[in-house]
Amino acid sequence: MLEKYREPIIVNNKGLREKSKDMQKHFDESKKELERFPTKNGVIVDANYVDMVSCPICQNEKTKQYLVKWGGRYDLCEKCDHIFLKNRLKLSILNDLYKNSLADQLSRAVKLNKFSKDYWSCVYLKYIEIIKKISPAAGESSLLDIGCGAGTFCKEAVSQGLNVFANDIYDEVVKTLSPIVGRNNVECSSIENISSKNKYDVITLWGVMEHIPSAHTVFKTAKRLCTKGGLLVILIPNLKSRAFRFLGVDTPTLNPRQHVNFYSDKSIGILAKKYNFYLIGDPFPELPIIDLMWDFIDESDETLIQDIVDKGESYYKIYIYKSDD
Repeated sequence: MLEKYREPIIVNNKGLREKSKDMQKHFDESKKELERFPTKNGVIVDANYVDMVSCPICQNEKTKQYLVKWGGRYDLCEKCDHIFLKNRLKLSILNDLYKNSLADQLSRAVKLNKFSKDYWSCVYLKYIEIIKKISPAAGESSLLDIGCGAGTFCKEAVSQGLNVFANDIYDEVVKTLSPIVGRNNVECSSIENISSKNKYDVITLWGVMEHIPSAHTVFKTAKRLCTKGGLLVILIPNLKSRAFRFLGVDTPTLNPRQHVNFYSDKSIGILAKKYNFYLIGDPFPELPIIDLMWDFIDESDETLIQDIVDKGESYYKIYIYKSDD
């Protein structure tokens, strides 16, 4: 039933950073925010600022350094194939940055420029169509969007007749989202502190899981808030992408100021199984080519996108799970 949706949304994003100045400013500010912390051998280790953590999926302590960027050390857990920030900023510092930093303000601004709005509108409408086809409540679905950001997905979901509830940690979310979903349908809180007593037919997280330090928190919260047979829709960056193969440490998603967890099919599958969610089909690929890849690809190669998709190397993966209890 879902095979016709396997093709990713294709856009021409060549030269995007020249058109979207806030995008590069976001990365520049992220780097600046980390540069204020002292380093030792290029890594932030001061216990006043960071916690040295074990694997967030399986708690394995014997993980191996994968790469270092901007003072952040990413480790690979060979037990569960999870990549995570070993020297994670303390939660109080992270949450303050998510709420108040210029880098995060710029990130939300990027989502509101014309290119981003046009692209993400197409992506969101595609998955809303899928949701309406397979949700047990069909067109009457109640939907909770966790980490709603500037509200671009919420706006599309409301326009398609879904009953939308919005959540985010940044302080302006109530003011920004109330006109879209209604004041009673928006909450400013961290994911683990969502106070709603409601159950939702659909829970969505668009580029949120990589920000959340506790890898189990999303599924634990989803289990509490999802109806039996309800859907959990998750978009995450794919560190096994063709972009990473070309760009390595310069891949934009490698941002230790914001992205603390990178999931593989194996590591996210471990979480889903633990909390009784099962994957519907295979993950969906999106954004096979990012703007920084154009110098490394043959634009005339008509098989390129299909090759990236077939090898699971798109920049994003979207997982659709169904609750089993």
